[in-house]
Amino acid sequence: MECVECSTSGCKESQRRCKAGYGCFSSFKEKQLMKGCIANNYHYKIICTNTDYPVFCCKGDLCNLNVTLPFLDKQPSKSII
Repeated sequence: MECVECSTSGCKESQRRCKAGYGCFSSFKEKQLMKGCIANNYHYKIICTNTDYPVFCCKGDLCNLNVTLPFLDKQPSKSII
C-alpha cells in the first residue's frame, strides 16, 4: 500500500510517497499537518490511538491524499482501519 508522506510546508503539493505495511495517517500536532505511513500494528497504536491531537488513520492506496484539516472538527482521534 502506498501513502502520501509530507509535513505542513509541503502537504499541498506533495508528490512524496511511502510504502505502508498497515495503513496511512494524517495528523495535526503542534500546528503542523503531517501525513505518512503506518508500518505495523504497534506503529498504529502509537499514532492512531490514545492521542491528544487530531489524527485520521485509514487503509488503502493513497487514502490520506485528500484528507485535509476539516477532520479537526471531529473527535481527537478518528480511525477507519
